[in-house]
Amino acid sequence: MTGKPVLMKDAILASRDFFGSLDCEGFARWLWAGVSTLYTQKTYKGFAPMDGWMGFGETSIDDLNTIYRELVPAEQQALFRQAIGNVIDAHKDDEGDIAVEEIREFMYLAFLVDAVEVVKVIARVVGYGLAAKKSKQLLYYAISDLKTFAPSSDLREAMLALVDSPNFRDNFIFDVVESLHRRGMMLAGDDAIPRLTARMDDFYRRARAFGGKGFINVKEDAAAISWYRIPKIQKK
Repeated sequence: MTGKPVLMKDAILASRDFFGSLDCEGFARWLWAGVSTLYTQKTYKGFAPMDGWMGFGETSIDDLNTIYRELVPAEQQALFRQAIGNVIDAHKDDEGDIAVEEIREFMYLAFLVDAVEVVKVIARVVGYGLAAKKSKQLLYYAISDLKTFAPSSDLREAMLALVDSPNFRDNFIFDVVESLHRRGMMLAGDDAIPRLTARMDDFYRRARAFGGKGFINVKEDAAAISWYRIPKIQKK
């Protein structure tokens, strides 16, 4: 009756020893090997020697979140989080469908483990990478994920950098402004207000010129523009 608990305890200790031996590059190699092998070969073998811990969650990313919280030693967790950013950054110019999906998966993992260390990396990869240029969905996912992180100066900088990037699309400007303002990252007198308002005005003008065709929620976004006018923000 005591055999299984003992084996489980030994397996947990072995797992923690494995993760305790990794540096940031080691975590990145392990993460990429596991996820890429899963996508190309439909097997968890790339996660060896931790493959036995995979397949219990709804997705492989849920499994990785569980592994991070239960098996990665506390003193190693920052390296795990940083490694997520390293993996995303290393493959930002991969244009294959698999690479694009993997970047999306790692952005989701960053959200699950609250990897605040990688918010600037996400903005850079999605704003300038060829993968995000090919897949416009990555911009949507990046903004959605960034909005879940706790407000901080790094998050503010990342979101503004994303707005200024070549891959940014103006129909997402309202999501960014709302997140910055409502969460206290854009206050009265903020030097970002004029250029953000100009971007919103420009988007609205183009939307009106095309009768709103091809734009998302133009009526709602138009109302947002008047709500976010500079004078009103400055009165807050």
